[in-house]
Amino acid sequence: TVILLASGGPVDDGDPSEPDVAVEQVGDVVVGEGGEPPGETELADIVEADVTRRGARVVFRARMTRNIPQRVKGGGMTWRWDIYDAGVGTWILSANLDIGPVASLTSTQTDYGSSTFDDSLPGEMTIEGDKLTITLTPGKLEDWPEQFEWTLGTMLDGAQGNPRSALATDAAPDEGRGTVEDG
Repeated sequence: TVILLASGGPVDDGDPSEPDVAVEQVGDVVVGEGGEPPGETELADIVEADVTRRGARVVFRARMTRNIPQRVKGGGMTWRWDIYDAGVGTWILSANLDIGPVASLTSTQTDYGSSTFDDSLPGEMTIEGDKLTITLTPGKLEDWPEQFEWTLGTMLDGAQGNPRSALATDAAPDEGRGTVEDG
């Protein structure tokens, strides 16, 4: 007799040394309408997400259900943190695997933009197994909020360059917005 148990419940590794994280439902990726859907939708599935202030740095972290590749062959993968100051969207921090791992930061209020592609991002991006981490040192940025709320969305495109291809998406937190924790 074989018994198979499956759950779409949250994953919590229970590590008390970690700051509060947005623990996400596993397997809640949504695949939109369109042709050529991505084959490995679990790449877009967020397990945990958090934003932590560590001294002068702000660390954005996402843990996925599987290891993150350096590229998505034939497709594209994007992580996007929308940053809200007093309820208004003010910054967008994104990472993608389109041409290899690249992170960028854009102000929605000014003409500021920076990227790891040209080494102008005030920080760095790392991928280790199933974790994507972007560490910013925002001290030189004008109008960077001391406290803010955030949301994270993922988008996996199985046929990059085809605007009608189906996208696999996930969001963190599942409801509402996350807050910055001191770490």
